[in-house]
Amino acid sequence: MTTSEHKKSSRPLPSNLIVVVSPPRAGSSMLASLLSRAAGHNMLPECDMFVRILDGRASLIVANDPYKNTPYAPDEDALDHAYKLLSNDLLANVVEHLGHPGRPLVLKAPDLCRHAARLHQLFDLPVRTVFLARDPRDIVASLMNVRKRQDMPDDIVPAIDMAMSYTAPFLAALEARKEEGDVLAVRYEDIVARDPKTLSELAAFTSLSLDLDGMEQVDIPEDHSSNPWYSLSFKQPVIDTRVDAYKAQMTLENILNVELYLKSFMDRFGYPFTAAS
Repeated sequence: MTTSEHKKSSRPLPSNLIVVVSPPRAGSSMLASLLSRAAGHNMLPECDMFVRILDGRASLIVANDPYKNTPYAPDEDALDHAYKLLSNDLLANVVEHLGHPGRPLVLKAPDLCRHAARLHQLFDLPVRTVFLARDPRDIVASLMNVRKRQDMPDDIVPAIDMAMSYTAPFLAALEARKEEGDVLAVRYEDIVARDPKTLSELAAFTSLSLDLDGMEQVDIPEDHSSNPWYSLSFKQPVIDTRVDAYKAQMTLENILNVELYLKSFMDRFGYPFTAAS
């Protein structure tokens, strides 16, 4: 038995993974906090390590220089096997850190949008992916607030560009996996409003008993408060006044620009458009 096989067979792993995929500023911390509490563990930091693994796999598959790379082109099945062993090892580390063997584990990171269609290739465990959408106007408004805290120019174009860099692969991954039965698409606004149908679907999909007290605040340490991405709202109850907050922050021109460039996302999730005056 190899060292890798020994690790795989002897180290405790989660029973399954629940992965929250969303653009930044779309409420993934709120949802991951809610699901983590239901799963019985503290919310983990963003799982950027798995993003790097998926980035690495993609870089090996895509050969930019055929002359240099063709002789060394990896077998994709062998590559997936190697990355699964690494992923199992990292998951075992998380289980040891949390003391949470044999139970669901909740992961999240906005950059998983780029790889959401391939998550099932990275893990040997069952993976249930929750795609979380939010009104793109509120996403862009929140990104503008981040830019302000970073002392960056008050320019909406970079915020729209960033939002689009996540929403496009988000939609593509959701379309690619929609027939597999291992994905669920929900809207931030419906969760915040405690919509019974949405919460019932979420509980059934994750097989978790949701405690809405988990929405009273997001479990992010206060020592992160100097980070421009940290929001004071993390320590406040999640209430529906956060919905449509963009109306008080953005000009009509900026709102219409967001709607123009993120039209497909708004259409897919049923967000109403603004009537231009």
